Amino acid sequence: MFDLDEDRPDYFTDSGSDSDAPRPSHAGSTLDFDGGDGGGEPRRHSRGRRVLAWIITICVVALLAIGYLRYFNPYVTDSRITAYVGCVERRGILFKTFEADLISEQALTDTTRLYSRNITVSIPSPEIARKLQDLQGTGRRVTLTTERYYGMLPWRGASTTVVTALDSVD
Repeated sequence: MFDLDEDRPDYFTDSGSDSDAPRPSHAGSTLDFDGGDGGGEPRRHSRGRRVLAWIITICVVALLAIGYLRYFNPYVTDSRITAYVGCVERRGILFKTFEADLISEQALTDTTRLYSRNITVSIPSPEIARKLQDLQGTGRRVTLTTERYYGMLPWRGASTTVVTALDSVD
């Protein structure tokens, strides 16, 4: 059943005496983690490992691409909003950003639909935020250029709509 070599020395038991049995020598030996005999060609990785490495690489690249498209690539650019400034304030716990509530001119002039809600935008530029704060409550129309993202980032603001420029004030 088992092939037992009786003439091989047993190194697991130590009788405490010096016997004539040869002792294993660890000096100059190297560990071979590939399972080979320590010489010759290195053992090649199995096909399963290579396939797993490719799958992990493809998943990481796909997650990076999805993250870029969702958070850093705007899906709407150069959009213009004509509105009245309702409120501009600096919000946030860790990342302080300027947020503005705008009342759309289209929502006020359209008599067929009920007024639904204000437009909330994030303002990354403090200069634009200060200009809008000066216009707050004056009843003057402003035209803003915005970009829209699928996802928001805390340092960019609490809204997916970001103001890039203040075009005109009427």
